[in-house]
Amino acid sequence: MLEALATNLVVSCFDKTWSQISKTQEASLVRCAARDRLQRELRLNLEVWKLTRRSASSEQLAELLSMDAFDEVMSLSAPLKVLFLKNALSAKAIEYLLRDNIDKRFKKWSANINNEVELVERTWYRLRVLKVRRKINGSVGSLAYLMHLHEALDIALKGK
Repeated sequence: MLEALATNLVVSCFDKTWSQISKTQEASLVRCAARDRLQRELRLNLEVWKLTRRSASSEQLAELLSMDAFDEVMSLSAPLKVLFLKNALSAKAIEYLLRDNIDKRFKKWSANINNEVELVERTWYRLRVLKVRRKINGSVGSLAYLMHLHEALDIALKGK
């Protein structure tokens, strides 16, 4: 359904610039649908993480994490900058990404995430790499940074 909405958006607005398209009613509907779908998946993954992180291995957790919504959003014909904010992240999301009580590597890796588009892309990328590593050699390592990104994206999507 999301793909159909995005395709209709692109077709109906073919002669407009992306900044004009992003202000249309169709764009608003696609934006709302994409953000809601992603937020549901983020919350599901976070809940799975919280429920199983002490009792399941990282490899088992990797199998349980969903990325259907991320794949759907990333494959849309509409650019991410139409669906997500390309302006600065909310203060709460930045504060969460760079807070003091996290692994210093997380701060370093997150330092150049400046807006929702970059945060969505980074989260999808890390989730996709996790799934590929699991398929190739079975090892996935720690999921802490991925869940850190999930939390930050959930905060960012709630704030807008």
